[in-house]
Amino acid sequence: MVHWKFLCSLITGFIFITVVNSNNQCGAPTDIKNGYKKGSVYEFPANVTYFCNMGYELEGISTIYCLPNGEWSNEAPVCNIIQCPDLQRPEHGAVSYSEKTYKSTAEYTCDSGYQLHGEKERLCQADKEWSGDAPTCEKTTCPFPNIPGGEVIQITGGNHGGAIVTFRCVGTESKDEVRASCLDTGAWSKSPPECKVTYCPDPQKPHHGDVQYSEKIYNSKAEYSCDDGYKLYGEKERYCQEDGKWSGEEPVCKDVDKGSACKHENVICEYITVHFSNLLDLVLKSKQYFSFWVICFNWP
Repeated sequence: MVHWKFLCSLITGFIFITVVNSNNQCGAPTDIKNGYKKGSVYEFPANVTYFCNMGYELEGISTIYCLPNGEWSNEAPVCNIIQCPDLQRPEHGAVSYSEKTYKSTAEYTCDSGYQLHGEKERLCQADKEWSGDAPTCEKTTCPFPNIPGGEVIQITGGNHGGAIVTFRCVGTESKDEVRASCLDTGAWSKSPPECKVTYCPDPQKPHHGDVQYSEKIYNSKAEYSCDDGYKLYGEKERYCQEDGKWSGEEPVCKDVDKGSACKHENVICEYITVHFSNLLDLVLKSKQYFSFWVICFNWP
């Protein structure tokens, strides 16, 4: 049954005649997959708005209106799954994924001899972007071995992937060598040997001087110095050897002013040692050394 509805305009004085549904209703609008609608009144002039679930985007008109003739103004929209853009493969590597849709994952790998820096996997997000940043493939490097009580005797290929290193213990009876290669994972194929560390005793400080060292194991260095007014005689540096002894002899610190006969300002003195071998053989019938101060003069 159809009703006639009269609307009178107070401004123009015209009368509008509208045909409306007898029940004044449009009926329940269509539900959509992967989405939902808001609005529970289905009669003129009500409206219903559609929304999509996370990871989906709306295609079509989101809001539809109930018309006077009992029909909705538009068809219900649809919700399509999010699509992320294509990914670029890293240099010296590859990226693989079966889909580019919401919550899909992409996996990165590197060529042999290269190591992945960054996230191995990335996820397609609701904002149409892949998570994180694209990783890179860098040439594989292994850390140079630090072997307490041991040493690297040969290394080929630097410390990059495929490099070969040979190390052994020192300061022990065993001289067995260990060979290892640098793997794509950035680790050596074999661990360095566990060496019995050779220790040297505490180096003694020279009188009126000092000695500095951080360790006392094989190949450690001890460095000597003297106080002001003293001069170092001997080796400035000594090293802990395989036999557990420091190299060379202990240096000494001597007073640079000792025995000076000229203490006055602006005076230069030279200390001369003379070997009077022949003269004393004649006079004292023995060989001796005589030291005395000579050449004292004012400096302008």
